Amino acid sequence: MTSKQLAGLRVWLDEQQEIVERAWIFGSRFSGQRREKDTSHGPDVDLAVELQISPDGKRDLWLHELRHRLREFLDKNGAALDLSANEGEANFVHLEFCIEGWKVTDYVAEGAAMIYPLDGMEKLAADLALDPIR
Repeated sequence: MTSKQLAGLRVWLDEQQEIVERAWIFGSRFSGQRREKDTSHGPDVDLAVELQISPDGKRDLWLHELRHRLREFLDKNGAALDLSANEGEANFVHLEFCIEGWKVTDYVAEGAAMIYPLDGMEKLAADLALDPIR
């Protein structure tokens, strides 16, 4: 994962701060180990987010809203960032949610790099750890 890709995802996450509590990169981008499915088009980007607690019980709406917002962001900025909203393309951003009882929560617990929120030395350490994993 390049610095430009990481910075682009952080820009998008900053725009979602009323919904997103934390976010991680996990999977082959974190571990550095490509799976067979990654070889034909390049690896995807596994992005997991934890939602803010919804005071009005609209969690399910937020799930759909975030997917929609990410698609819009990538349709507008993806080419410049070398990220894609289209499954099967290289650098497809696969958005998952950390919700109790969901499998992705286990994947994040097994190993992931927190990319949001970060500041100061945490941000620098994350940049150095993730750039470049190819």
